[in-house]
Order: sequence, then C-alpha cells, then structure tokens
Amino acid sequence: MLLPYDPKEINLESLKELVVILLELYDKLKPNLEKDMENYLKKKLKFYNFLNYARINEKSLYGLIELFRVQTEIDYQIDMLLLSLILEKIVEKELCAQVNSMIGLLAKYERVDELKYQIRKLQTELISKKNGYSKEIIQFSIEERESEMREIEACIKLTDEGVKLLKELNSGKI
Repeated sequence: MLLPYDPKEINLESLKELVVILLELYDKLKPNLEKDMENYLKKKLKFYNFLNYARINEKSLYGLIELFRVQTEIDYQIDMLLLSLILEKIVEKELCAQVNSMIGLLAKYERVDELKYQIRKLQTELISKKNGYSKEIIQFSIEERESEMREIEACIKLTDEGVKLLKELNSGKI
C-alpha cells in the first residue's frame, strides 16, 4: 500500500480534533502565509476532512468506487488513497493492473505539481538575485524542470484514463 498508515485504523474522534486544530491554526497563520504554503495547508485540510467525513473504513468496494467516481477534481492524495483501497479488494488481475497504472499516473502528475513549485521558487530566486548561483545555472535548472513537465504531460491525459478505469470498475468484472 502507498500509505504510511492503515486507513481502517483511523480514530475518527482524533481526526475530528486534528481538523479543528488545523483549521484554527490555518486561520491564525493565513495572513502571513505564502501562496504555496497556503495551498499546501488547504490540501491537507481537504484530505483530513475527507478522511473524517467519507468514513472510508466503513465502505464496501462499490462504495469506494462511488467515492472515486464523484470526485469533482483530481486530488492526488485522496485519489491514491481510494485507488489503493479499491486495489486491496479487487481480485481480477487485469483490473488490478489498470488500477496500479492509474496510481502510477497520479504519482507522475503529482510530480508535475512539484516541478511547478520548484520552477516558481527558481524564478523567484532569479528575480531576487539573493542566491549564489549564476543566472545561467538557474535558467538551465528551470528549463530542465519545464522539459520534464512537458514529457509527463505529453504522455497521457489523466482524466481520460480515470474515465476508462471507472468504466472498467463499474463493468462488474471485479
């Protein structure tokens, strides 16, 4: 499993307390947060809220598939969690391979987000000139990351693959 914990062992009461604490902390810190940190905290809050309210530890395979289907936007952490749990319950080998493939695609697209963050940081360094690197080195580093992003994005369309996977999961060959 891709997760450092077993979602079936999540203490919902502690999770609710964690969400409340994180929300309070986020509200206090929000005025001083950089945009990247704000986005990071929002994603974490969304994930913990999902864990708290989706009650994934109580879902059947079809309930997990339905949770995956109704996701309105790609959320790598939630999607990978749901697909990992779905994978544990599937017996059909070809379908397992498709789910594993989708998990791999999600990891690649998560990498694109990491690269975008790195590029923004490098561009900030390039403008501020506060580091010890030459403009050429920073520009080369930016270009390398942009090239890697283009390669990943050119490979495949994540939403198309998600639609195909859902079609297979709903076909009843589980």
